[in-house]
Parts: sequence; C-alpha cells; structure tokens
Amino acid sequence: LESTTAQGRAEEHAQKERYFDPVFFNLILLPPIIFESGYHLNLTLFFANLRSITLFAVVGTLLATAFTWVAIYYAGEYGWTPTVLPIREAGAFAALISAVDPVATLATFGALKVDHEL
Repeated sequence: LESTTAQGRAEEHAQKERYFDPVFFNLILLPPIIFESGYHLNLTLFFANLRSITLFAVVGTLLATAFTWVAIYYAGEYGWTPTVLPIREAGAFAALISAVDPVATLATFGALKVDHEL
C-alpha cells in the first residue's frame, strides 16, 4: 500500500512538471514574438502590397476553410473516417486548421528567403 501511494505521488509530480501553463505562454512568451515580427516589418512593402495581402489572406483562408469543411464532413458521412463529425463541429475544425495555413506559409517563405514582394 505504501509503494502505490509513493508511486501515485511520483506520477502526480511528473504530471505537474509536464504541465503547459497557457497564462505564462500568452503573457510572457507570446508578446515578444509578436513584437519582434511587427518591429522588423518593412512598412513600405507592406502598405504597397496591402490589397494583395488582404485578398490572399481573407479569400484564401475562406476558400481553404470551405474546402476543408466539406471534405471533413463528407469523409465522415461516406465512412472514410472512423469518426463522423456533425456539420458544425466539422466547420469549427476546418476554421481552426485553415487559420494555421497562412502562418505556415510565411514561416516557410522566411526560411527559404523568398523575395519579399512575393
């Protein structure tokens, strides 16, 4: 009985060490990342390409969300996935996944040192 209690305490301690604190992330780690991105932004290029940026960001994300929404919903309906999601849950998941896509694209462009006007 004593060993199981000690083992339970050890597991609880290990879980506390692995805990990700969202408050710490949002208040301490995230602001410097956002500040650095905004500080090093070339405003001349940004405002010169604002129409294209807005078009691709908004329309591209909406199209990606719509396509992903339909694909997820009908994949479940046709039995291609083990879980069938209701239409609203499929839409919420599609919006979450599609919102990450522009960030990944920008990160890839930055890593490959693509022309800034692209």
